[in-house]
Amino acid sequence: MSATVIANLKAYLSNAQLKIWIQEFVAGVHKLEENDVSIIICPPATHLLFFREYLDENNLSFISLGAQDIAIHEPGAYTGEITGAVVQEVADYVLLGHSECRKYQNETPDVIQQKIHVAEKYGLLPIVLMEKYEKYFGGIFAIGYEPKGAIGSGYPQPVSEANTAMKDIVKNYPDAMTIYGGSVDEENIKAYLAHFNGVLVGTACVDPHEFLSVAKASL
Repeated sequence: MSATVIANLKAYLSNAQLKIWIQEFVAGVHKLEENDVSIIICPPATHLLFFREYLDENNLSFISLGAQDIAIHEPGAYTGEITGAVVQEVADYVLLGHSECRKYQNETPDVIQQKIHVAEKYGLLPIVLMEKYEKYFGGIFAIGYEPKGAIGSGYPQPVSEANTAMKDIVKNYPDAMTIYGGSVDEENIKAYLAHFNGVLVGTACVDPHEFLSVAKASL
């Protein structure tokens, strides 16, 4: 089974920079065989369609896209929200419960559970992120372990500690893939993949060449 490497582009880049990012990623990704690594890219919602069309134009339909979040709402009068109905047209996955959503948007476990139900309704595969065990119901594709101190800090949690924490979480989700997120780079990715099915890359994916190096280091 190939490793899963997820790029979370967050809100780092401008429109022009995102267009350059996907162009340079595509130019380099052809060096990776389709079956060597499973890649999921999570750009801002504004660029999901552009990324999908660009990947398809370059015959890279095996590169998957994920949304960084979705709303709890059905389509309707919800200014500024991105619904599952919209996201399903351009993405296969959705990140839910990211530590930054919890911090800056005061996202609660109840809200995350509602979003899991929305994702299921619209055929999106939820990647649910947490730092400690939380109980959710539904078809969860993957559980992502995110130690807050490692997010964007450059100080990844020691692999042994991360593995112990994930074992405690994932025993309640026996069918879910396991993902580690927190200062992953090309130097440490192999160590995490010895215990996890995949990784969530943040800072190290802002530069497409650096992200490609991380993906290649997973092989």
